[in-house]
Amino acid sequence: MNSKSARQSTRPSGRWREMVFLRILGLVLRPAPKEGLTSELEVNGVKVTIDGGPARDDGRWYRAVARVRLERYPKRTRAGLVVMPDHERQIARTHLESAANIVCLGMRCARALSSPNPYAAFEAESDAERAWLAESSGLDRGLDGVAIGSVHHSLDMEEHMVSSLLDRLDGVELLAEAFSAGRATGQFLDFVRTFERAFQTSASRLVEPLRIFLDPRFGYTDDEIRRWTTTMRGSASHADRRNSFLVDSDIRPDIARVEQAAWDVLMNKAHWRSADTERRSVWSPAAGTTAPDGTLVAAAGSKLPLSMQFFDRWREFPLDLETNLRTPETWWPRRGTSRQKGAHSEPSRPQSGTRIQRGRRLSCAELARPNERRP
Repeated sequence: MNSKSARQSTRPSGRWREMVFLRILGLVLRPAPKEGLTSELEVNGVKVTIDGGPARDDGRWYRAVARVRLERYPKRTRAGLVVMPDHERQIARTHLESAANIVCLGMRCARALSSPNPYAAFEAESDAERAWLAESSGLDRGLDGVAIGSVHHSLDMEEHMVSSLLDRLDGVELLAEAFSAGRATGQFLDFVRTFERAFQTSASRLVEPLRIFLDPRFGYTDDEIRRWTTTMRGSASHADRRNSFLVDSDIRPDIARVEQAAWDVLMNKAHWRSADTERRSVWSPAAGTTAPDGTLVAAAGSKLPLSMQFFDRWREFPLDLETNLRTPETWWPRRGTSRQKGAHSEPSRPQSGTRIQRGRRLSCAELARPNERRP
């Protein structure tokens, strides 16, 4: 954020006790442990607490909170909106994921993380800090989510469509493996292997052939393809000499676009296991995404299963649209339902709101120039 829109806030009078930035996640363990869990972990001054434990249909739910002390007051815009600190946010995320992983190993179960309401807050420890927050207008950019659209493509089982795949059953197997994988990382690697198999080349050499081949209606760019085939592919596959590697939360926002491209390659590549980029006209989807942000377009009158996945504002974790936390009175800004000190932190169902149903059928704008190719 530039200096015109935000400034470093002046510390108010009164004792500075290091305001705390809070990052909150929902942790679901599957299969559900028989009992609840209360755990606290502190590493390098960052405290992570995990509590709760109500049983749900999808496992047992816990609230996980990372507390990172700030060295100075957060920035505040000229409109009085408090800017959430990016560095401390990333530290909080790392510690939350590490704590969830430790619990996962301790309980020997699968874990899933999501962002409830609220998923970030501040906590003041002095009257001066509380007054500073109270006079602020709210959070800069708020805690709204980011919606990423996707289309659930499937194979038309007509005889001519099935026959068109008989020369590429290895590609069919790779897509079937992807759809059988339980997590985004496994799906992503199988989609990239589909590209490698189709063009008979390594992932690092796929940028140019994919850029030329893929249907230009759907807006793939060199940067997007390079991110899949170099940055993401290597970091999702290996963890040897790299400082970091990718996991599901890193890959999930991109997976719908990679799948869409894999369908195009499998169905429309004229010569399977060949370096050429010639297309055939076997499959022409009536809907798809046209940008990494999940912008959806569809032919007029088409009825395809479209869905929207909502993420938190940083596109790190899916939004849990059904969970409103009862937050302590010391958290700012105040959200959800107040609770007395020491009360259990179970999630509460929102009394109103809109939930996007998966597979809802929609009709959108006409696809522009469906057969035009990129020069």
